[in-house]
Amino acid sequence: MANISSPSSGYINGNVEINGSAWIDKGYASDLMDFDHYSMSYQQADDTTTWYMIVSPVGKEVRDDVLAGWDTHGLDPGTYVLKLDLTDDWGNTMTARKTITLLPEILGVADKKPLDNRPKIFPNPFMHRISCNIQAKKGEKIVFSILDAAGREIITKTVTSSSTDFTNISFDGAGFPAGIYYYRLKNGNAVYTGKLVKL
Repeated sequence: MANISSPSSGYINGNVEINGSAWIDKGYASDLMDFDHYSMSYQQADDTTTWYMIVSPVGKEVRDDVLAGWDTHGLDPGTYVLKLDLTDDWGNTMTARKTITLLPEILGVADKKPLDNRPKIFPNPFMHRISCNIQAKKGEKIVFSILDAAGREIITKTVTSSSTDFTNISFDGAGFPAGIYYYRLKNGNAVYTGKLVKL
């Protein structure tokens, strides 16, 4: 069994945990061959010739668990292909692949405020207008950006909170193509991020 189950996305300049299975059991279909090792590598989706090693041959089976940690420091945002090579003790190799999108690290900045203060984004999924409610201090600057699936900023709006109650920011997203987007909201020293779906 060679399988990469997750993830489908991650961040540059970090460590991405790759999960799946790499094992061989002797049985009716294969009573001679047994597990020997597995290895993992990656390539950019538009480069079909060069593979870079993530982890060198590992001699221990994995069943629905962590296969490897992928160091993404120095990589550019974009689409990559992960490859798992599972080799039996006769030298036969089975391969599994999975596409993954690496996003800019700013999308992975941890929240610095309690969960209660997270922005309320609605509706999500959205078709036309999308709104954000955030509780902020009076006079605090709030920057709300929407990014495409590759992490490119496509629209940004900056407002100043006029009260200690909720501040509303809205966008007209009717012209956006259907697909996955991300929001990034800066409020004082806090940065919030999340996924949006346009129908």
